[in-house]
Amino acid sequence: MERQAVPGWRGHVHINGTIYYSLARESQDEEWPFLRIVTAEDITDPDIREAIEDCGREYHQWLEEADLEDLPDDLELVIFFDNPRNREPIGTFVSHQRGVEFVCCPRESEDSESESGSASESSSTGSAVVVEVQPMQSYWLTLESYPMHHTRCHRNLEVAFFAALTHSANEHISGKGNAAGRFNFQECRRLIELFLELKVVSTEPECGRDANAAVVWHLSRVMHEIDLHRYQREPARRLPAQPFPKPSKVIDGVLTCMFVGVHLIYRERIQRTHPLSRVSLADFRAFIQTIMSEWSDANLLATVFVAANVTFLAAPGITTFQRTASIASTLLSLLEIVTGLHHIWRHRIRANADYDDLYKYFGKKWIGTGYTFHNPTLLAAMLSVPIASLLWSVLCFMAAVSAYCLQSISTDTGRRILLGFGIGTFALLFPLAVLFFSDVWKGTANNVTVS
Repeated sequence: MERQAVPGWRGHVHINGTIYYSLARESQDEEWPFLRIVTAEDITDPDIREAIEDCGREYHQWLEEADLEDLPDDLELVIFFDNPRNREPIGTFVSHQRGVEFVCCPRESEDSESESGSASESSSTGSAVVVEVQPMQSYWLTLESYPMHHTRCHRNLEVAFFAALTHSANEHISGKGNAAGRFNFQECRRLIELFLELKVVSTEPECGRDANAAVVWHLSRVMHEIDLHRYQREPARRLPAQPFPKPSKVIDGVLTCMFVGVHLIYRERIQRTHPLSRVSLADFRAFIQTIMSEWSDANLLATVFVAANVTFLAAPGITTFQRTASIASTLLSLLEIVTGLHHIWRHRIRANADYDDLYKYFGKKWIGTGYTFHNPTLLAAMLSVPIASLLWSVLCFMAAVSAYCLQSISTDTGRRILLGFGIGTFALLFPLAVLFFSDVWKGTANNVTVS
């Protein structure tokens, strides 16, 4: 569906109900090298519309400076605001004939170019403009986001669609589905049937245009899912680089004692998934699934320790210290169960999070000149409460049982020596193991030669 928005612009109602806009080349006095501008921003706002049109002229100039040969006829410029507050538009070029998406922008520095080149294919013409080809996942996501202005589905996209589903079905039929196939055989057959049904409807004069848009959307959504499964990664997004806040050594030491160092592990995981680094939904979703699995396992262990402590408290002849240690272990186990269940409930609804959920989770706020996030150390400390409670429960229970064992053999010197040796060995090996594994990943491979 489409509607007239403002002079020259057309509004398109997406299948999911959202609206985006397109500005065709023939509606402008300038001779653009691209067919149209596409944007999801609200161009009914004069300021936003002016910023989008100025961005189109700017990218027109950059594309001419790049002096690329054999530009496709259907080139489109997709524009969006990376930061809605200061309205800095960013553009990306898309060609559906060739199934490619690329960025064309001024070269900032040699360092930034080398970094971007490692993430995607890039080329330069020797000018001040650099052209960087985006991953195919990014192309399919763009096509899925803006399908409604398409009057037909290009043949090369249909070929890629059938080839990908054939490969996926073949992998499942041959028993290799866990390796590469996103859809099983039955799902592939139904997806192809739906595609063919939409193609038949698209030939009817009454609903041909809208049905073509549905074909494009269906195809791009399936291909995006296949590529996402194949590479286990959604197109990464970047925010302006900011340093992670580091707590003082005193605070870090206090938190290490309180949480038995568990928060350090969670903080490292958060920093790998945090929006201040390169963001991937696949990584964030995997992070959520991992911590929920850990909390579930910890809940089972805590239940066992509650039962063990109840049995221990019924033992005859336990001292005040042993009783206190066992009661503390019981309370800490109950704390783990409560906080673990709470954390699981809070995170399970975000198992299939999108980018908005990701930014909300890390506490994104806009303050003046930039984004601000929750302190990763504070977030890590809150996430580590269940596991830290379980570890403290284990230590308290071990102290109670050890004291009871020493009391039970107080008259037998040989047994006391043997038990003391065992407890001392454990007390020595445990911190050594902790120190070893905290340092084992810190080495560098600068001096390693690979042949």
